[in-house]
Amino acid sequence: MTLLDNRSTGTINISDINHGVGDGQGIYLTTDFTLLNNQGTVSISDIDDNALHVFDNSTFNNVGDLLIDNFREAGIRVDDDGAFFTSDPVTISNGSGVNSFGVRVEVGGEFRNDDKINISNINQEACILNKGEFTNRADAFIFVSDFANEGIINSTAGILDNQGEISIFDNTGNANSHGIRNFGEITTGIDGEIQIFNISGSNSHGFFNDTNAIFMNEGRIAVSAVSNGKGIFLPHGEFIITKNASVVTANIASDPLDVRLGSELDCQLGCLMDIKN
Repeated sequence: MTLLDNRSTGTINISDINHGVGDGQGIYLTTDFTLLNNQGTVSISDIDDNALHVFDNSTFNNVGDLLIDNFREAGIRVDDDGAFFTSDPVTISNGSGVNSFGVRVEVGGEFRNDDKINISNINQEACILNKGEFTNRADAFIFVSDFANEGIINSTAGILDNQGEISIFDNTGNANSHGIRNFGEITTGIDGEIQIFNISGSNSHGFFNDTNAIFMNEGRIAVSAVSNGKGIFLPHGEFIITKNASVVTANIASDPLDVRLGSELDCQLGCLMDIKN
């Protein structure tokens, strides 16, 4: 294993990598079991490709500050058997390419947050695309804002486990721009919470369960201020609300809850659904 250690007093600045998509990456941890442990500050900006790319069998462990700004592909990309762990703040902003993602986790990749992640101004695709295992631990926060298309896409193979708080808000008003679009499996734990608000643009929904999706809510889901779409749209899949869990909607221009033939809504004994326009 190759070990790279940025100590608590260390600073790594990487900027102006302009070799084009495919060659212009900020940090690229390759397949030789590389571990980068950041205890200080890592700042990556003005990158033509991925700002931070964790490839197969490599790990980025963040216990310092990670700042990523202005990139064309992914702010953080985690590939098969790669892992990204953070227990300190991460800021990702200004994804400007035609395939931009704030965080992109591929099948077999692992991403875990134990602190606070801010993702904003992603002009294409999604702030978070999860095809692997994505965990937001208890007392951790994820803030997603100012996005053009999707706040979070959880793909068919994706498993997203939220035990903390996720807030998704203030998209930029494009059509078909959703807070969460789920094709896979999402769980919000007993102390977990998801807030989605200020979503605009035609046919833009707060929460969208797509084909074969499963959403298990053991905590609290709140969707509000959706100006041109549905609060919670369930054309497919399963949406399960367990005992003592809650779903709340308010200030929805269209239907606050739309359940279609072929989908399943299960509000178990003791659950709360407070559905309002």
